[in-house]
Amino acid sequence: MSDSPDAKRPLVIRLMMIDDEGKPKIGIGFDKLGVRPRNPNEPTKAHDVAAVGPDDWVGLSWIDRWLARIGSWFMLTRPPVYEGLSCSKATRDEYLRRRGRPLEKKQRIWELDNRHLPNGLGIVPDPLPNDPDHLLLVPTCSMTLKAFQELLHSTQPMWRMVE
Repeated sequence: MSDSPDAKRPLVIRLMMIDDEGKPKIGIGFDKLGVRPRNPNEPTKAHDVAAVGPDDWVGLSWIDRWLARIGSWFMLTRPPVYEGLSCSKATRDEYLRRRGRPLEKKQRIWELDNRHLPNGLGIVPDPLPNDPDHLLLVPTCSMTLKAFQELLHSTQPMWRMVE
């Protein structure tokens, strides 16, 4: 999954809140270290994964897993749908310029060296063309939402605040 040229840049960045110990804040939210599950009661609300509960599966969408299993030609005609934590290969200054507004009080820019990810995590370019610098930190195999969140949380000490 990390074979694309975009994924080879060793540092990726992400905007996240800072916790009381000076580390990225673990939780569910666009600015926390964790993915946002889908809320079936609010279908238009932003989410990072289609999973709803901790025992639901994440990874490639069920249709992509099924098509890959049967070796469908359809997999060659459209990009797979990835689920994961949003990151960027942009520099801090590029990211802030594109964001167009200052960081909130407890928000910081963090960087992660993607060459040292734990087993089960990978970096892929976002297949949607709206931002060429957008990357996703994804599960490299299907796993439960709970396992994926725990794997993401295990990266907390690997993130470094960018000054």
